[in-house]
Amino acid sequence: MGLAEKVRILRSRAGLTQRELAGRTGISHGTISRVEMGEAINVRGSTLSSLASFFGITVEDLIDSRVSTSALLAKLEEKSAHRRKKKTEIEKIPLKDLIQIPVLAYVPTGMTAEIPEDVVMGHIHLPFAWVRDREAFAVVAKGDSMTGHGINEGDYVVTSRNLEVQDGSLALIEFNGEVAVKKVFYRGDQVMLSPSNGGSAPILVTDKDEFRIVGKVVFTGRRTE
Repeated sequence: MGLAEKVRILRSRAGLTQRELAGRTGISHGTISRVEMGEAINVRGSTLSSLASFFGITVEDLIDSRVSTSALLAKLEEKSAHRRKKKTEIEKIPLKDLIQIPVLAYVPTGMTAEIPEDVVMGHIHLPFAWVRDREAFAVVAKGDSMTGHGINEGDYVVTSRNLEVQDGSLALIEFNGEVAVKKVFYRGDQVMLSPSNGGSAPILVTDKDEFRIVGKVVFTGRRTE
């Protein structure tokens, strides 16, 4: 199954026109049209990443001809069912067992235990058992470097600064001025940061890098309230 048919079917499933998809992804209408007509040759990686992130799949799902459209749709339906189940579970939990988690517009550099009020853009409520930290906070995921772990652009990434980030854990990190979600591995005295979408190479942190682990990722998911 080719890229053109996958994009056409996924767009139709989302109930969008080509222009609407272009507006949502930042890709030009002409590019969307050429992709769906099979006329786009050597599609840019940024275009594929934007499409994959929007549809909640990986770039490999889009470009691998061995992944059928039916398999893609089944994967998306499974994710939707999982989100519906989570929402139902939360609705059944008594309010006293839910904690309020601030959603930050951005992570202030060198943020201390006290979260500045001016960076809080809202709140979500989750069961304490899912988060295990009453001082946790959330940010909204950007980009597609963690789609292999089910984290898509627009997802909430709930982070604890009090739980230990162990080898292989997902963590919110600051790296050379940018905040990102990466898998953290320890190699002796060095740290390696790994994405999951297969399109980005692991990064070995050196003494020349500005690096800080903000906290451990304890929950990710779409808005459930």
